[in-house]
Amino acid sequence: PPVVLIHGGWQDSTAWREQVEYFAEQYDVITYDIRGHGQSGPTETEQYSVGLFVNDLETLLVDLDIERPILAGLSVGGLIVRGFLARHPDWVRGAVVGGPFQSMTALTPPTDLNPFLSPVSGVSQMVSTIGSAATFRSLVTTMEAANGGTWLSVDADVREQAISSAGDVSTAEYTKLFRVIYEHDPADISHVETPL
Repeated sequence: PPVVLIHGGWQDSTAWREQVEYFAEQYDVITYDIRGHGQSGPTETEQYSVGLFVNDLETLLVDLDIERPILAGLSVGGLIVRGFLARHPDWVRGAVVGGPFQSMTALTPPTDLNPFLSPVSGVSQMVSTIGSAATFRSLVTTMEAANGGTWLSVDADVREQAISSAGDVSTAEYTKLFRVIYEHDPADISHVETPL
């Protein structure tokens, strides 16, 4: 059966290199770069959303005539898988949702102050000043402090490769994706019977 691997934010499809090698003998493995990342590159779209990324996945599956795949998504890729399952619960044979952001507690101001203190503009200025990789490193450090432990990966080499990959993402694309993560409300998949 086909397996579609969806990478995390500020990464690209090469993040799945080892998994592709491992599963290639048993499955038709498909990877792609989500909008604004890797070979997909920057887009003219002013604002991204998980719904837009789900539309892209839907188009990919239809264009490639892929039926009942197993979807696997990591981080933002996990949000895309959840969104796809909510929209098309019967299109998927199975799903792996790895570490999707449920919220950004470490960065979320009190609800009544949220419109005034959203970190999106600060992150935009930060990435413009110090670059995507340094901004992502700062995000990783903040999330580790907020969660009381290692975040992103327990493997230091994997974590460093992910931070380095973030450096390939433009300021505008970095900011558009941060807004998606910060403002996203995870899709309800309680009705989904697909094996997770």
